[in-house]
Amino acid sequence: MDIHTLSPQQLQQWQLEKRNFVLLDVREDNEVQFAALPDHTHIAMNLIPLRHNELPDDQPIVVYCHHASAACRWPCIWHKQGLMTCII
Repeated sequence: MDIHTLSPQQLQQWQLEKRNFVLLDVREDNEVQFAALPDHTHIAMNLIPLRHNELPDDQPIVVYCHHASAACRWPCIWHKQGLMTCII
């Protein structure tokens, strides 16, 4: 399991290439209602411990939120637990 970073341009390229990945939005509900990326999966950061089993373990997960430091927290935990490959 690895943690990588992905630029917005690289994410766009992945989308154009139709790569198989999960785009995980970990922001709060009101933030998602204001603006969200297409084809995202939304699980608020505080619900990840309860809902992480809804995420595939055989695909990269691109995590995003309003502040990069918040998005970094969970992938680090997942990585340490060997749960998944995460991209921030």
